[in-house]
Amino acid sequence: MASNDYGRLMQLLFRDHKRIEKIDITLGQRGDRSTLTFADGTIFESAEDDVIMYSFRLKNNVDSEGNPTLTAYKDLTKYYADIEFLADQDRAKVGSALAALQSGQYSFAFDPDELLTRFLVSKRRSATEFMPLKTEHHFVVAYNLLQSRDALARLEQVERVNPGFMQAHLTIDRLFMRAFRADENFIRNYLKQQSVAAFDLEDFITQAQSIVEHVDALQSVFPPQGIPVERGIKFLLDTYRRYAEACVKPLNLLRIGKELADGNLSPKLKKSAMENKKLLQADLVDLLNCYDPRIRNSESHLSTKVDKAHEKVIITGGKSGKHPVLAEYSFQELAGMMNGLQRTLYPALLLTIHTEWRTMLLVIVADTIEYKHLLLAIDNT
Repeated sequence: MASNDYGRLMQLLFRDHKRIEKIDITLGQRGDRSTLTFADGTIFESAEDDVIMYSFRLKNNVDSEGNPTLTAYKDLTKYYADIEFLADQDRAKVGSALAALQSGQYSFAFDPDELLTRFLVSKRRSATEFMPLKTEHHFVVAYNLLQSRDALARLEQVERVNPGFMQAHLTIDRLFMRAFRADENFIRNYLKQQSVAAFDLEDFITQAQSIVEHVDALQSVFPPQGIPVERGIKFLLDTYRRYAEACVKPLNLLRIGKELADGNLSPKLKKSAMENKKLLQADLVDLLNCYDPRIRNSESHLSTKVDKAHEKVIITGGKSGKHPVLAEYSFQELAGMMNGLQRTLYPALLLTIHTEWRTMLLVIVADTIEYKHLLLAIDNT
């Protein structure tokens, strides 16, 4: 029969919903004792054996910011059964799940990326809506393994057709890792990135597809004999602006990450494209030479003049009739910048951020003890 102290402790935890901050267990010749300190200052002490054993069973978890916290589990039988289910030391369970996914014998009844993302950022991770992440855990791991393989394959595919791409990827990746993978707790890494940047990777990928479709559509109407120079340069400028626009958000994300890594705990969440370029130049060096935000803005805020006689493009700005020259590029320079933006900077940003995202999720679901503790808490705290 449970002791009176055990009953009082259960009331504190599950009726009064007190949050444990600290547990001290002393064992010795003068007797064993458990002391629990709650967030509101309440201190609970007991020498009863069932209270001491329960105190031992309280496990570490992570809160909504990824920091360690102590969590009380309601059903210890369920807790230990879940531990046995999730355990997969030799990866045999993940191997079986991988085979079932690849053969089509298993398919998800939910979107694993969407549910996992909501789960990690939720302040109510124990909610039953997240139960599929626990019951289908080995399939979620297998899915993330396949997605990470695909992301790596895309990197290697681009490298084969563009030898300069991999160096660009590695340059961006070093900055990204310094910014968002410095903590051993990968859940905290993930939450750190989510908290400082409203960056929608799905939206980024959709934008990439729309750019390619736009360029393909325009090229399909070109006559076989070519087009006039001025029209060709305007097409080049239009395409450049689209790629440059697509670089704005990922470069802003990298700038925020750099500032965090450099010790600024409260970086501005948004800066101009030119400010971002200046702040990132030292880390990304020559990679940003092809990126000029003034060309991106030249249709809406500035103006562009195509000087066919001298084969150059002139970017001007100013108000009230004054139009100072901000930049000049020869047609050849502009073509080179377009090539660098289209073939190197933009795909390196897209694929690096995508690969990092997939890698981070794979590490979280497959290897972090913090994530396992979060799963154990679903519908049991």
